[in-house]
Amino acid sequence: MNEMEILLENRWVVRAKDTDLYYKVKNKVDDYKDFIKEKLGYSLIINPRFIKLEKKPGAAECFMGIGEFDSIMEYIFFTIMIMFLEDKGAEEQFILSQLTDYVQSKYEGSEKIDWTIYTHRRRLIKTLRYCSEQYLIRVTDGDDTEFINSDAGEVLYENTGLSKYFVNRFSENILGYNSWEDFEKGSHEDMNIDKGIFLRNRVYRKVFMSPVVYNKGTDDIDYLYIKQHKSVLENDIQKFLDSDFHVHKNGAMILLNENKRYKEVFSSEKNISDIVLQINYEIRERIKNKQFTPKENDVITVSTLQFETLIEDVRNKNNTGWGKSYREMRIGQIIDEVKVYMYYFSFINIKEDEKEIEILPLSYKIVGRYSEGFDGKINEEVRKNDG
Repeated sequence: MNEMEILLENRWVVRAKDTDLYYKVKNKVDDYKDFIKEKLGYSLIINPRFIKLEKKPGAAECFMGIGEFDSIMEYIFFTIMIMFLEDKGAEEQFILSQLTDYVQSKYEGSEKIDWTIYTHRRRLIKTLRYCSEQYLIRVTDGDDTEFINSDAGEVLYENTGLSKYFVNRFSENILGYNSWEDFEKGSHEDMNIDKGIFLRNRVYRKVFMSPVVYNKGTDDIDYLYIKQHKSVLENDIQKFLDSDFHVHKNGAMILLNENKRYKEVFSSEKNISDIVLQINYEIRERIKNKQFTPKENDVITVSTLQFETLIEDVRNKNNTGWGKSYREMRIGQIIDEVKVYMYYFSFINIKEDEKEIEILPLSYKIVGRYSEGFDGKINEEVRKNDG
């Protein structure tokens, strides 16, 4: 993984955590700083403690969040922890009970915090482990599983002093913001953001940070930019990611080379990834057989029942090659996991009333199936550029 990929893949590179990686990235700054500033429009912070690329999305998408969290409560806990650490000096120690008292006093969610409730304790520890993973705190003594099992458990932590740099800096006052749409608009309401540097930065962010950029129609300024500057984008992607750029009539995406090993990509070594490749193959077959008919924008709209039946059909054909957990899993749970995973990677869009599902063009671009003499491996196929 090159230095640019390291910055894109990680929130930051902390010198105390990995000195060699810190200097590897720092020594190559001149190779990528102009691209970061001019094309992505990101800020790059370099100081003696860490290097951080302050990433902002071109558009808010469903996968953008903290993957380790699965409840609003955990996000609230995390925000309160950042506040708690703000008042602590670097290397200052604190015990878990100090934090639990602080969280309980500051929490303003709809549910009252009660540490005798197992779910509340488990969510707090999950949040603390994320803080530790991000190097905001260190465990000095104790075992946090004791607190999960009983509210009497105690742990000694140390503040690293990095929490004040965790949240991105904003050039505008965000106190009046009430939704993610406010962050997208930012302070540019009086400017034309569909031209010049604003347009370029937004498109590059979408291309580099999203699974796919879909064409939203003839008035889609961003997709027109992609088509007009395709060769420039291709060169930048080849230079900084050593990968290919595919542009179709209704979708554009970076296709990573097989040697790339990022944290969250499709396809991957996960069994759910293989299952979705097989579902995508079935979608392509149903298009060939005229069972599914894409619209002008290459989107296929089906009922939720049709889509869930498709998943069940794929399971019945292929589950002998699936991992043990998926072979034994209830069909309802498989359907739920597949839908979430495909939504996350922009293969499908679930309508608001959940009665219909839109199968998006990426679904039948990247497909897979078992080989004729089944050997447990998926043969992956990718449709080439068509425009």
